[in-house]
Amino acid sequence: MLNLHINGTNIDNQLKQFWELEEIPNVKDKLLTSEEQFVETHFQNTYACNSDGRFVVKLPFYKSNSELGDSKPAAISRLLAMERKFKNNPDFEKQYKEFMNEYESLGHMSLVNSRSHTSKDQNFYRITPLSSHPALQQS
Repeated sequence: MLNLHINGTNIDNQLKQFWELEEIPNVKDKLLTSEEQFVETHFQNTYACNSDGRFVVKLPFYKSNSELGDSKPAAISRLLAMERKFKNNPDFEKQYKEFMNEYESLGHMSLVNSRSHTSKDQNFYRITPLSSHPALQQS
């Protein structure tokens, strides 16, 4: 038994259509809002790859850090959650502490005079506004 199917569409045309569908859209071809354009320009002007192979991007902030409000309860809650994770994963604790020491050595956080706070027996750090959410890549 022999089946024959003839299609009038040119294979080159089909291939061209396939690649057009699969093509990643060019951001420059898309109309960006003024905020999206600001973010894109900011990224292009501030990103770099350091000697360790890490990408470094300066984050833009719209509001001053004085508008953060009372974030101490949330910070304490996150600290306690991190300490629980450390108990379950000592390797994670080691890597996290190494990162935080590097963060301090780079000047992204600094020790704050405890006299400016109510608790005299604790050390406080002023951190450059950046949410601290560790990501650990499993190998």
